[in-house]
Amino acid sequence: MPQHEQFTVYLDVTVTFKDSGTTIPLPSLRFHHHETPNIGGDRDDVVHLPKVDAHPTVQIGSDLYAVNITGFSTDTERHAEWFHSHENGRSQARLKAQLARIGQPNSYISHVEASGDAYVEILNGGPERADVSGWTLRADDAGHAFTFPSGSVIGPGRRIRVHTSGADGDYGGYSYGVDHQVWSEEGDTALLEDAEGAMVSAFPYGG
Repeated sequence: MPQHEQFTVYLDVTVTFKDSGTTIPLPSLRFHHHETPNIGGDRDDVVHLPKVDAHPTVQIGSDLYAVNITGFSTDTERHAEWFHSHENGRSQARLKAQLARIGQPNSYISHVEASGDAYVEILNGGPERADVSGWTLRADDAGHAFTFPSGSVIGPGRRIRVHTSGADGDYGGYSYGVDHQVWSEEGDTALLEDAEGAMVSAFPYGG
């Protein structure tokens, strides 16, 4: 991502529940806006997810929830941690967020991309950092397993990706590091187990 002068923008958000119509205002959320020089080349600015903000909380009934901002969705990106904001123009991106009940850990497989630059995405939907050191991601087809190294942590509301080959530094930089196919394009099940071998998440896809 381009690195330029950064300033903070604030966004007021309300959440409306479809079943009851109840509307709850959230505290102002901070985003990092990167200003690019207005001379030549790509002059678009960049809006990035907050990296250091404490996650705001909201009470619904008797339960307290953390508001996890998980990413942006644009016309060209299913999920991204930043998007281009047009210089001297109007820009918009759909904001993705989760309400995570305080004290309830919740990390799971959220997406499998079996074709092209294949990867599996894991989302921490809980309100606290999730230590996944020693956890194993594997295909239901025996022989395809990846174990997360020591120090592997997913921030609240954040995603990591385990690529078949290559790696993506924006999503943890994890990779099987192999040239052959791990995830069948015809369908399979991605499995996530904790360090003790207990099943955490199963994600069937395709088929």
